[in-house]
Amino acid sequence: MRNSSETLQLGGSARPFQYEFLNENNISIIIQEGYTNIEGYNHSYFSELFFVRI
Repeated sequence: MRNSSETLQLGGSARPFQYEFLNENNISIIIQEGYTNIEGYNHSYFSELFFVRI
């Protein structure tokens, strides 16, 4: 299995994403939704997609 910690981007208006193979039947994809600074602290918002092979 292969794990990835690098951030990928497809191009155009695509959002950065990361993927991780959890095991031979499961993969997790994290998509960055937004990045902001609130009262001096940086915050990153994301969605996580979890896929299971049937």
